[in-house]
Amino acid sequence: MTFDNYQSLNPSFSTGNFILNSAGGAVYFTWSSTTPVTIGDDQMMELVFTGITGSSSLTWNTSVEGFCEFSDLNGNIIFDNYTNGNVIVYQPPQITSNPLNKTAPVNTSTSFSVSAAGTGLGYTWQESTDNGNNWNSLSNGSPYSGVNTTTLTINPVTQSMNENQYRCRVSGTCTPFVYSEAAILNVVPPIITTSAGSVTNSCTSNISVPIIASNCNNVGPYRWC
Repeated sequence: MTFDNYQSLNPSFSTGNFILNSAGGAVYFTWSSTTPVTIGDDQMMELVFTGITGSSSLTWNTSVEGFCEFSDLNGNIIFDNYTNGNVIVYQPPQITSNPLNKTAPVNTSTSFSVSAAGTGLGYTWQESTDNGNNWNSLSNGSPYSGVNTTTLTINPVTQSMNENQYRCRVSGTCTPFVYSEAAILNVVPPIITTSAGSVTNSCTSNISVPIIASNCNNVGPYRWC
């Protein structure tokens, strides 16, 4: 924390001499007057700081004689007590890594991931089916899972998802929430699976081994391997 200034000084102090300054990480203020004042249970002032993420303790320096004292008009010290304070500054949400475009065959699984920094983060994945003009928040349920985590999983991928966009809305203890960049899902035809069958306990020299292909549609030249 860096001290900036003070504000909202109690009007009672306007009748005297008020001085405030800072040095060496401490704030010093004093007030004196020939006329006594009564503040009662009220705020004396507000100290204004510029802070960064983290925590800072606020302690009164009661160990130095003459510091932190109230006195009456005759200079008699008035017994008092000081309570230390603490300031916690939260970090607003910030995207540190955006999801990447993905290419996935029909009926397979794919995922999108995001990384963020901040305090009290929450995640909501969204989908756009019209090139990012409109966005809908997703809910867990086939084919989506992990919609409120850093990684959205889609299983299975369908042809209708081709060129859909996905982004993550990240919220936190501090406002406002932020959006990741959008990632595009490119859907390609199903994986062609080719397998060789097995033959066991053959009692003849004429052995037929079946070669089976799955999802082998609209293909051009093929080379044996």
